[in-house]
Amino acid sequence: GHKSYNNFTTGAWLSLNVTLETVPLFLRGGSIIPIQQTSNSLTTKDAKLTNLNVLVGLANNTGATSSGFFYLDDGESTNFHQKHSRWNFHANYSGSGYFEIVCSFYNFTVPEQMEWGNVTIYGVLGPSTVVQVNGKSVKNYVYDADHHSLTVPLGIKLGKRAIQVKWNTNYDDQTGFQKFCIVILGLGIGLSLLTITTFVLFLIWRRFFSPYVQSIPFPIEGGSDPM
Repeated sequence: GHKSYNNFTTGAWLSLNVTLETVPLFLRGGSIIPIQQTSNSLTTKDAKLTNLNVLVGLANNTGATSSGFFYLDDGESTNFHQKHSRWNFHANYSGSGYFEIVCSFYNFTVPEQMEWGNVTIYGVLGPSTVVQVNGKSVKNYVYDADHHSLTVPLGIKLGKRAIQVKWNTNYDDQTGFQKFCIVILGLGIGLSLLTITTFVLFLIWRRFFSPYVQSIPFPIEGGSDPM
């Protein structure tokens, strides 16, 4: 099963423990694929009665978009170019993230029993504090810290309706030096504003409230002081 997540930036040799009943699945970062439980969808008819789950491999570059699609037809007619439906997947992650399903073509009615099940997002580097599905907060999501994955239940029928999942995390990818520079910059701006504000207040006080401001008489040339 899809149980682990590793971020490989260069080529590597991998040794995996497998059996005759398992096949390793590698999901490239930036890819999104739909999956079904094979035990429940051995035929085309059964497949249309089984929920779809989605695996998302977030792109390695922060802010890059992951994408994929799902195509479905009746499995019988030859006019599959017209009689089919298609959904596009997109995902993006940069501290907070989103995943969306958008129906781009709908000319085949999906059976009522077929729903979007769970979406599992790999590459989420911190636990989520807020998860929303179509703008509504959900609580029954699962974050796996060991495998950097976030699983969100959808339970929404396949159709024309767009679906959007949003999440944020407390993961911060800034380095210590970057944080230090931001703090110093903030202090500098704060001190500058404080200095300017203090100077302006001093000028206002001196102009209108200072008791030591007096008019100074100037002698008139050629005149004399009164006796």
